[in-house]
Amino acid sequence: MRSARVIAVLLAVAGWDVHVMRADGTCRMPITTDPSTDLAPAWAPHGVVAYQSNRAPGPGIWIHSVETGAERRLDTGALIASSPAFSPDGTTLAFEAHYAASITSSVYVIPAAGGTPVELTPEPIPHGNGGPVFSPDGVTSVYFVSNRNGPYDVFAVPVGGGQAVQVTTGSGIIG
Repeated sequence: MRSARVIAVLLAVAGWDVHVMRADGTCRMPITTDPSTDLAPAWAPHGVVAYQSNRAPGPGIWIHSVETGAERRLDTGALIASSPAFSPDGTTLAFEAHYAASITSSVYVIPAAGGTPVELTPEPIPHGNGGPVFSPDGVTSVYFVSNRNGPYDVFAVPVGGGQAVQVTTGSGIIG
């Protein structure tokens, strides 16, 4: 199946595997068949899917080429990474992560090809920050949800790092 024709990604509840299919529901094909839980798929424009998995050697983000079937774990060091989101050009991933001893999360970016994660939401008082998504241009902002001001709301932070700005108030997001 050529990636140009695959235009949908879904999570199959049975077995918690990631599948790809066309928008009309045809050509459904599993891209993961591991007995582990595979969740939160994100699609890159060049036929690559990122997803979180709890498979060995430990929970993290996996990158899968739909075209070749090649797969690799994204090295995020000691971070336990989840909720991947590709930039519109597919060169960068945003994700939420935490360290094993921490109960709070932060948002990071990393080159999709690999590299060192950069924390976008460092805070002196830890909060829950997650669910990242890039602005449509892919270079301005990463949007995320956070409970840093009380209830969860949407915030934006520059892709290169900087001060997070609250975008919504009283949105009713449940963390």
